[in-house]
Amino acid sequence: MRTFGRLWLVTMAAILLAACNSSGGGGGGGNEEENGNGGGNDNGGNGGDGGDALSAFEPAQFLIGNDGSSGNTTEGSQLWVTDGTEGNTALVKDIFPGDDARMAEFTRVEELVFFRADDGSGNGEQLWVTDGTEDGTLRLTGIDDLDPGTATMLTELDGALYFRGRGAGTDRPWIWTSDGTPEGTELVSDGAPPENGLTLLTAFNGHLYFAHGNGGIGMELWRSDGTPENTSLFANIQAEAGLGSLYSCPDRLVEMDGMLYFAANDAANECALWRTSGEDGHAEKVRTISAATNTGPAELTTANGSLYFLAGGGATPASLWVSDGTEEGTSMVLESDDDYQIMLGGVTVGMKYPLMAAGDHAYFHVYDRSKASNEALQLWYTDGTDVGLVVDLERNVLGDGVDMAVAGDLLYYVDTRPDKDSDLITPNRGLWKASGGDVELVHSGFTASNGGEPLIPVADGETLLFSSMGEVWRTDGSSSGTEFVKDICPGPCFGFFGPTQE
Repeated sequence: MRTFGRLWLVTMAAILLAACNSSGGGGGGGNEEENGNGGGNDNGGNGGDGGDALSAFEPAQFLIGNDGSSGNTTEGSQLWVTDGTEGNTALVKDIFPGDDARMAEFTRVEELVFFRADDGSGNGEQLWVTDGTEDGTLRLTGIDDLDPGTATMLTELDGALYFRGRGAGTDRPWIWTSDGTPEGTELVSDGAPPENGLTLLTAFNGHLYFAHGNGGIGMELWRSDGTPENTSLFANIQAEAGLGSLYSCPDRLVEMDGMLYFAANDAANECALWRTSGEDGHAEKVRTISAATNTGPAELTTANGSLYFLAGGGATPASLWVSDGTEEGTSMVLESDDDYQIMLGGVTVGMKYPLMAAGDHAYFHVYDRSKASNEALQLWYTDGTDVGLVVDLERNVLGDGVDMAVAGDLLYYVDTRPDKDSDLITPNRGLWKASGGDVELVHSGFTASNGGEPLIPVADGETLLFSSMGEVWRTDGSSSGTEFVKDICPGPCFGFFGPTQE
């Protein structure tokens, strides 16, 4: 285990500010040193070939946009689709003309994509489906079926959609399923849904696993194959009466190497790392992580056969851990000390993306206590043994960090370029890629408020879609693979809104 006081910080690699000439739909490009503004066209991009010079990716990606046709250019009212080329980036349906349709949780099930949206009809946010055509984009539930906004945790299992929903007037969330038709969207239950909530819905090994409490049993691990008769308690870890093993240590369920990992409390007031193979009755503790409840493991994520997670909070110092799934192979990588503090996620003050993994590395935010808090935030990496600095963000630790996403083996993030002594009138941001401590500028020319998010990893596993001044762009991390795709709302408006990462 390392503490920050003994660390050798790996310095940031030399930044490659490559000039980029362009042609086609992406605009001029220009050389930063000559232009002094990092952007070669009116929309702020750094050039790139037109979108139709690119190869299409499969399956197509759905976007949230607004072409201004409804008169309101500030809300994501429209559903769009793209295959990564300009010619095949098109409007599918205006869900809520002139207003925010609040589309979220896009989930592919074979040829259909399900999502949550509000069409302004008085039904609130409900379950929708699309096949990529206007006629095939429809609302599946209404206010008489589900309470607004309760269709969440959309999950694919064996060619069907399952989700957490709360039936109208029941006050009881439970598992629902849909085949993409209104009549085929229904509750997975023989009667009224059970009591005491449901969360962490996750598909693993042909079943749905989730946390639920019922019948005098606290919040424990349950399993379902999508039928009422095969939905039952899977592991009663905290066997005696209480709030349940998954109540005081809740976090996501994560698969690695044929095992499902999760955090649980076995009534010893300890939060521990647990796992199951999915075999009946199998649930085993890997290692106790903290002697206090609500202190992790949290933010479970995997990279190259290693499980990473954070722990700590309150009086317990924040720490970073790594595990290979065994007790002896589960260890602390780094612990906060008087010089540096690992930043955790949280409701009041917390990072939007506290821990992300890409390739052989995990990435996390750190507070450099030697600096004023409004410029003390840094981005760090680890390979499970060594740790080092990716970039000194010089941001406020009370914020939510930087926008980040993973595509392929790379971490992408949006940040103000490091030449802070330049004569730029407004901060000029760029999209960067990182592999461990090696960083490189991918695309420049964002203004302070327009560029980067949404960052959308595409299902081909290599491509990232991002916004450059409201235009849709794509990248595979290379200069030649960073290209303009489509300007959804030409002119002074910004037409690309999402989806953002859940």
